[in-house]
Amino acid sequence: MTMVLGLLIRGYAFQVSDRLVTQAGGGAVRPFDPLANKTVIFRARDGILAIGYSGRAYLDGVPTDVWIAQSLAAREFSTQFGMGAVEVSPSQWRHSGPTITRLRADAEAAIGRLTEQERNSHLQRFQIIGIKLAKRTPKVRPLLCTIEEPSYGSALSLAHYGRHLAWDRQYLLMATPDMAAEELARLRSELKARANEGPDTCEAILAASIRRIADEDPTVGKDLMAVQIKSRDPHVQIRYLPFTSEASPSHEGLPLAYTPWIIAPPSVHGPALSNGGWTTRHLSWSVVGLPTQEGPARAMQRSYPRPRYP
Repeated sequence: MTMVLGLLIRGYAFQVSDRLVTQAGGGAVRPFDPLANKTVIFRARDGILAIGYSGRAYLDGVPTDVWIAQSLAAREFSTQFGMGAVEVSPSQWRHSGPTITRLRADAEAAIGRLTEQERNSHLQRFQIIGIKLAKRTPKVRPLLCTIEEPSYGSALSLAHYGRHLAWDRQYLLMATPDMAAEELARLRSELKARANEGPDTCEAILAASIRRIADEDPTVGKDLMAVQIKSRDPHVQIRYLPFTSEASPSHEGLPLAYTPWIIAPPSVHGPALSNGGWTTRHLSWSVVGLPTQEGPARAMQRSYPRPRYP
């Protein structure tokens, strides 16, 4: 299982998820990929989306995050894809609504191609959260929807939430999959008490909730990926949250962070080890939370290996 938490509040869209992929066998659950990427950021024509998933870790024989990126960009990527400009025709760079509709249709087709054993292993869920930019006004609207497989062999459902959310004074929280009622109540209580401390506090509250779940559930990890999408002067902030120092990557003494897929046509950045952000024609993002560098500033971005389909 995976836990993905989404939050819309005060002009921010948050998504925080764990990075553990497990494999069951012989009556036990064991880690298969403890640092799997489960986040894809997509710059649609009319907004910025963060897509997370829970369920099967592989679709069509590739990691599910790679599969999501392929659906969004309408092209194939290597699991070792680093970064680059790719050809995305105007007809394939879609608005958020058609993007989500295409993702649902592609997911149904991919699940239909699974073997019976694979199809009956997990239920697939996608959480899409972000912002929609208005064409002629500076107004920005929140966006939150889910694509879910209600039962094995059933059609995927698409549900939208918060279309009329007054997010300057209200919030909307989504857990994918559902969390226990007791933990949900605690999470809501902490948000009510501390959300006014700022966006980093909201992010930390979501992260702490996932780690409490991980204390009880061996299929949820404690190393996390957190994404903040700011609606004013739209910008994406990425924070890798390792639970232990052993999970903190570095290269020749340079602290690095894991980053997700970032698709901003015509630029595509695959999951990487990085210590900085980027500004493209359509999207800017930053990597935060790393220790301060000593000596001359150095920048780095490199891909990292992904496990093969088991």
